[in-house]
Amino acid sequence: MRLLLLFVLFVSLFQVSCKKYVAADPAFFIQPALVSVSTTTAQGSNSSRISDLGVYVDGKFKGYYPVENAFPVVNYNQHVSLDILPGIKNNGIKDTRIFYPFYEILHFDTLVSANSTISRPFTFKYKAATNFTWTENFENAGFSVIKSQISDTLFTLVTGSESYEGRCLRLNGSNTATLVQVESAEPFGLPLNTANVYLELNYKCNTDVTIGLISTDGIHKEAFHLNASANWNKIYISMANTVNTLPVTSKQKVYFRMYKLDGEPMPELFIDNIKLVFL
Repeated sequence: MRLLLLFVLFVSLFQVSCKKYVAADPAFFIQPALVSVSTTTAQGSNSSRISDLGVYVDGKFKGYYPVENAFPVVNYNQHVSLDILPGIKNNGIKDTRIFYPFYEILHFDTLVSANSTISRPFTFKYKAATNFTWTENFENAGFSVIKSQISDTLFTLVTGSESYEGRCLRLNGSNTATLVQVESAEPFGLPLNTANVYLELNYKCNTDVTIGLISTDGIHKEAFHLNASANWNKIYISMANTVNTLPVTSKQKVYFRMYKLDGEPMPELFIDNIKLVFL
């Protein structure tokens, strides 16, 4: 019995040892260089925050890789077809990564020698079907944001070191203000029963900011809370659930709200490159 156990143990160790030294499948590696978004004038700024790349090889999903990392492509020294999908942090949350549905998938047919590493940029574009319901970069003489009637203070437009690019909106409280809010000048018609309604923006703020929709009867529906960010940040906010929250109206405004809290710093928010998009 003891000899049998020793034999079984020997065979098991031999199998493990063999598996350990099995040669890897022939593959090459792609090191992403610049990962960016190209836009037209009508689509506004090209600012983006693509955090990951989804990789399909010959139609099969192979992995989800941070943009700063090289990723392998198993090709057995043969021609392969690649599809690259842009991944974002949904609502800015690192554990809720998704493929952003508004950016096109990049497709490549290539033949690269195994064990090679190539560096290349990835430039995505918006899908042609994307509806840009609202774009505002504050660069034109007129702009589409107004002070809300319930707000205790006005906003200003700033340039220079405080701005993200060009001009941006600066909203801040005062010693007497308790509620500070701006909203879109016009309401927008947004589709129901679809998950593909998003608000994009660049921002920085020193306090929490509430973002939501205002129905045509003046009811405020909260959609998201921005956390304080000392540096400029890009975020993609899902608005679909809020669009479908009662009361559902044919058109809705977007609002940004802050509160002056006792003992807290004066609230301050900078916003640039607003995009309200849907498919």
